[in-house]
Parts: sequence; C-alpha cells; structure tokens
Amino acid sequence: MQTELKYIDSFRQSIVKQVIEQGLEVAKVARKAGISKVLLNDWVEDTLLLKAKHKQHDQIATRAIQKENWELKRQNDLLKKVIDHLMQLHQTR
Repeated sequence: MQTELKYIDSFRQSIVKQVIEQGLEVAKVARKAGISKVLLNDWVEDTLLLKAKHKQHDQIATRAIQKENWELKRQNDLLKKVIDHLMQLHQTR
C-alpha cells in the first residue's frame, strides 16, 4: 500500500513557478525541494494544462463579448438613425 504525501498549495505553486516562469531544470528544483522529478513533472504538466484550459475559456468569453459589443453598436447606430429621422419629421411639421 502506497502512502500519498499531501503538499500545501503554496509549496506546490512555488516549486512549479520555478520551473515554468524561471526556467529552472525540473531535476534541480525537485532535488532542492526534496521531491521526485516525476512528481514535479506531473505538477508542471497539470499546471500547464489548467492554464491552457483557462486561456481557451478566456478566448471564448472574449469572442462572445466582442460579438455582443458589435451587436450593441449596430443597434445603437440604428437607434441614432431612427432618432435623426424622427427629428427631421418633427421639424417639417
């Protein structure tokens, strides 16, 4: 039966950050932290996958907002034209 060690999130994030953001070697960071290379590689992969999912979600949300913005601008332009037309009708009376 294997025992599974639990690491606090701040430790895990700090270790992964050293590899991803600082570009340090997995083996050196793992050795210094006292964990296995395999475990650190798993953490790095999990983090990169999660970041990719978040990025994809953000891109989808951005596209939806851009589409909504375009539609609102179109409606606003139409309303301006209607107001201009009504103003012209009112002035001719």
